[in-house]
Amino acid sequence: MSEILPLAEQMLNSYVDYSDILTNDAFLPSFLSKNIGRWMKVEHYLNGKEVTHIGKLFKVGLDFLVLQLNSDRPATTICNLKDVKFITIIYDTDKNSLI
Repeated sequence: MSEILPLAEQMLNSYVDYSDILTNDAFLPSFLSKNIGRWMKVEHYLNGKEVTHIGKLFKVGLDFLVLQLNSDRPATTICNLKDVKFITIIYDTDKNSLI
């Protein structure tokens, strides 16, 4: 079965010290954690359809991210990083440029 898994997945499956994933910018969670509070658009595919979420990055875990969907309502969505295809980060406050 190990020959079926891609090399990156094999490395992560055998990786014991997960702290590096959250601190080394070679890993997506580390890079994203430096952008907490920024507006972003996260695109992924679900059942063959493109799904887009726009929100403020609230939290990043080893394999997920949490977006605050609207700054005036306490609503969040959790995205599995494995399913994410594109992330657009806005470095100013104009979230309308994500639409």
